[in-house]
Amino acid sequence: MVRKKANRPFGLIFKYLREFSKFWFEYISVFIGTTLAITFVIIPLLESISGLIMRLSGIPFL
Repeated sequence: MVRKKANRPFGLIFKYLREFSKFWFEYISVFIGTTLAITFVIIPLLESISGLIMRLSGIPFL
C-alpha cells in the first residue's frame, strides 16, 4: 500500500495527460483564438480609443 501512495502523483499526471490528449485540439484552438482576438481586435481598439482621447484632450503623442 505504501508503494501505491508513492505512485499517486504520477497517476494524476497520467490522468491529466490522458484528459489533455482527448481534448488537445480544443485547448489549442482556444489558446490560438484568444491570442488572435487580443492581437487583432482588442489592442487596435484600445489604441484607437486612447488616440481619440489624447487628440480630444490636446495631448500630442510622445
